[in-house]
Amino acid sequence: MGTIRPLRRHPRFRALVRVVLHHSRREHTGVTQDVSDSGIYVITQAPPPIGHLIRIDIPMPDGAEPLRMTGVTHRIVEVASGRHLPGAGIEWFAVGTLQREQWLKFLSWLRARPARSETA
Repeated sequence: MGTIRPLRRHPRFRALVRVVLHHSRREHTGVTQDVSDSGIYVITQAPPPIGHLIRIDIPMPDGAEPLRMTGVTHRIVEVASGRHLPGAGIEWFAVGTLQREQWLKFLSWLRARPARSETA
């Protein structure tokens, strides 16, 4: 029997964080449902189309300027499913070294907090 390969490259964990999505000259707010090293799932009624480049502003817990990340819409959920509310799965794209360090530091901070905490 072969080894079962995990479906995800990076483990995800639940985290509720308000974020601002910028795409197609529009600004929408959303709340993350889960996060990982490689991206986030954002609950929003206005998900960007699959393949669209999107900028996401993520508030930092220390009150510093929001972390600006760029991602690509990888998946859309239009109707609530067993695991996700309507929204979009976004994979990080063209992340620089400093952004990556800040994102990993933010993930460490989130992991240390209760799963249902919300920032900003």
